[in-house]
Amino acid sequence: MPLALELDDPYFWLRDDTRKNPEILNLIKEENQYTEAWTRHSKHFQQRIYKDLLRHMKQTDASVPYPWGGNYYYSRTVEGKSYPYICRRCGSMDAVEETILDLNALAKREKYLDVGEWSPAPSSLSLLAYSVDTTGYEVGGVSERGWEREGRGLEKVTAIFDLYIH
Repeated sequence: MPLALELDDPYFWLRDDTRKNPEILNLIKEENQYTEAWTRHSKHFQQRIYKDLLRHMKQTDASVPYPWGGNYYYSRTVEGKSYPYICRRCGSMDAVEETILDLNALAKREKYLDVGEWSPAPSSLSLLAYSVDTTGYEVGGVSERGWEREGRGLEKVTAIFDLYIH
């Protein structure tokens, strides 16, 4: 029989899922002010480090495309944007790029956004499923986006389905 393990978390009282508890919000504000006061002298150095780190990162990049259902799917990042674009090309990599999910646009509607895995359905279904967390608690769900082709370009979104797991 396994022994019961009891853990004490002295910081549990700080948890505020609503983000509205004035006592906790005030404590966080005071902690941020304290940190700002003690690190103010290093702001210039912090900016230099940040710029140096950015200089070593490839900000505009694309993942290796993979074929699925007659299309090629990949994600790509653009310098100055915080989130990637999920794209496809129909038939070959010489075809016109279609952005099937713009995470930058999705992030504008949320205070927090983390998209984990994504997977397209075969091309005949025109669906993309992706996992999404909009709370930061790693409690999220699965969203599904459907579309129709309009002429040469993409698309009019026809369905968005969200299933959140709590």
